[in-house]
Amino acid sequence: MKIFEKKEWASILKKAMGKDSQTKFAKQAGVSRVSLNYYLNEKSSSQPSYDYAIKISNASEFVSTNEVLIAAGYDPLKEELNVERGNQEEALLKDIMHLLLKEGEISYGEELSEEKRLEVVNLLKKSIEIKKI
Repeated sequence: MKIFEKKEWASILKKAMGKDSQTKFAKQAGVSRVSLNYYLNEKSSSQPSYDYAIKISNASEFVSTNEVLIAAGYDPLKEELNVERGNQEEALLKDIMHLLLKEGEISYGEELSEEKRLEVVNLLKKSIEIKKI
């Protein structure tokens, strides 16, 4: 397991928040503004819970689930084995959307068209086939 470093966690939280205020982001993520403030100001040395990290990830379009989990001191590959299938799919979808945004394939706030969804599904299927070879 990766060791939790509060400075790295604070940095990823700032990136995750974007331009949102602490209050707005905490509400959006479903976490306490006080706990968010403690982490941002490096006042807490306690590792955030896995659920807390996932809430942060789900509330942000600026960071991937893997980035958040790593900064929170978790091994994403090991942890995903312990997560319910629905959460895995949600995290995977978020990571795919993050990659599409990063590559300029879609814009923030844009919904995937049916054509783009099929394209993503086909790329994933090809990736799985290549991995099996």
